[in-house]
Parts: sequence; C-alpha cells; structure tokens
Amino acid sequence: MRPDGWSFTATAFAGAWQRRTDAEPAVDWRVRLHRLGTLTLPRSHPEGRARVLGARDHEDLVRWCGEFLDAGATDVVLFTDPGNPAGNALYRRLGYVPIAEFTGYAFAGGGTVGG
Repeated sequence: MRPDGWSFTATAFAGAWQRRTDAEPAVDWRVRLHRLGTLTLPRSHPEGRARVLGARDHEDLVRWCGEFLDAGATDVVLFTDPGNPAGNALYRRLGYVPIAEFTGYAFAGGGTVGG
C-alpha cells in the first residue's frame, strides 16, 4: 500500500521535530484502515480448521450494518495491525478494502506524536 497523506504528514513531522529538538523518533505504532466494500461470506473450511460463519452470523452482520446506515453512517470501517497478514487477508476476503495507513512516533523523553 502506498503511503497516504496522514502517514506522510506524521513522518514529515517526526523528521522536523528531530531536527528542532535532536530527539530520536522511533515508530511506536501502525494501523491500517479498511472500509467495507461488498460483504463476501468466506468459503467453508475442513472440519476442525476455522469456525465457519453460519446463516445466523450473516443475518446479524447484515442487521448491524443496516442499523449503522439507519443511524446515518455512510461507511463501515475497521482498523487492523499491518503486521498481521492473516488477519488482513481475512478482512479482504470478507470484502474490506484497505484505504489508509497511520503511523505514530515515540520520541526520546516521552511524548508520542501520531498521524
């Protein structure tokens, strides 16, 4: 995934802060934002592998999405750990599309700057 404006801004700020204060920035956290495109139910797995979503799970998910939309939501989103490829792959198979990545920096002396 290419860097988005938020990550670029956080990285630029970390560099500027380092130049101004000599504090050494270090990546403290990263998250990936996904937006639900089209819900796609996963294929079933062999016995004993993964829990398969059943009809009731699908009904609950569709009902929750409907409730979000009725309440005025325009998108269903979630954050994931970019370092968890299995989790990210699962969400892509379910229909989530990665749309942005965010990076937070920690600096010597305490504070965290995120973006």
